[in-house]
Amino acid sequence: MEDGLKGAHLQIATGMWNPTFLRQNGGKFEGLEIDLLDELARRAGFTYELTFPNTTAVESWTVWLQETMAVADMVTYSYWTITPERMSLGAYSPYGFLDAGLVMITIPPEVKNFALNEVFSFLAPFSPAVWISFIGLTILTGLAFQCLEASKNTDDYPDGPSRLWNGPISILKSVGHVTGAAGFRPKTWAGKILVTSWTWSVLLILSAYTANLASFLVIKAEQSAGFASAKQAVLLGKTFVLNPIGADGDWFFSQFPNYPNVISETGLSKCSVLLEGKADVAITRKFEYDQVKQMAEFNPRCTLKTVGEPLMGFQSGWMVGIDDITMCTVVVRDVLALWFLRLELDGMLGYMINKALTPMERCTESLAIPPDLNRIEMSNMLGIISVHILGFAVAIFLYVVDMVARRRRAVTPPQSTSEDPEGQVPEMLSV
Repeated sequence: MEDGLKGAHLQIATGMWNPTFLRQNGGKFEGLEIDLLDELARRAGFTYELTFPNTTAVESWTVWLQETMAVADMVTYSYWTITPERMSLGAYSPYGFLDAGLVMITIPPEVKNFALNEVFSFLAPFSPAVWISFIGLTILTGLAFQCLEASKNTDDYPDGPSRLWNGPISILKSVGHVTGAAGFRPKTWAGKILVTSWTWSVLLILSAYTANLASFLVIKAEQSAGFASAKQAVLLGKTFVLNPIGADGDWFFSQFPNYPNVISETGLSKCSVLLEGKADVAITRKFEYDQVKQMAEFNPRCTLKTVGEPLMGFQSGWMVGIDDITMCTVVVRDVLALWFLRLELDGMLGYMINKALTPMERCTESLAIPPDLNRIEMSNMLGIISVHILGFAVAIFLYVVDMVARRRRAVTPPQSTSEDPEGQVPEMLSV
């Protein structure tokens, strides 16, 4: 199998549809296509010659492909999407090496500076319910400490238990206990248990908060397209740009056959239409998006984004007609499939594709964590809150027990320390 093309000379039908894949520099051809063909020719031992069939006024690329395969050993032009229709006509790819899944891309409207979700990103680690519960617990703990300690704690309440400002002072001490700027100094067992429970709860709550805080502080305000699927964009009357006779056009018109707001364009020119504001969304192949995303002429401000999930998964590659009688191109497919797989396994194929499509990371993905993705919800905090509620209940119980005991001592009259009716102290017995 690996020697099946040794000494063969292949006719390669191609075209210069994208300079990344094929371009002419003087009298020499360059690009990813030439790099791959040279590497495959070196490994498999064949030579090749490029031919350029006429591609003007093409009404159906599948028909054009079928006609071209009849006179060429392999067709590389346009990097064909592998579809059942083409397979039924005898067009097979040796190896699908490009991600040709259909994606929607758009340039969302610019967002204003100092967006609220950036300014208040410090609140994002907790959900609103958690913040309300935490603030409520802080106030309630301060007031509870005042009830438990105000009559016996002159350190925290030097002006006595009946002062009106003891309530605000207690709340401030509870807040200070959270930040570490102040704290309670309990005297009773009830107060000590309450403070212990509150300290433990604050430790857990702050640990959960700081664990997520760093992620949310670097959130950037995301540009929103206003829709998350092709159906939503159609319902909103958005204008699409796509190739009507390509895989993107086949998919779109099968889903929305009578939709009028469509601009016909091919290849990377779809992004030019987006950039000019003539269309709202484009449907293109994933590897084309990876390419134009890094190109300043199509994505000058790095605002080009995908919308929603991929519309459909496809692989694309070169096409070979399955002929085992006249041209024996079935051998071309099988032998190149072997060498493509070896290129994939040794890492050379991925390296060559990445080098051609994304030679430099000009536009990196922005760090934008959806606020609801890692946000701590009330269900996550119920355990911590329950611990403090339990400590709160124990403290109140001890306080009630202490009050009952003091009332009993106040009601019970004092008893004599001697059984002598005259109140005289009996003499001590000698040992």
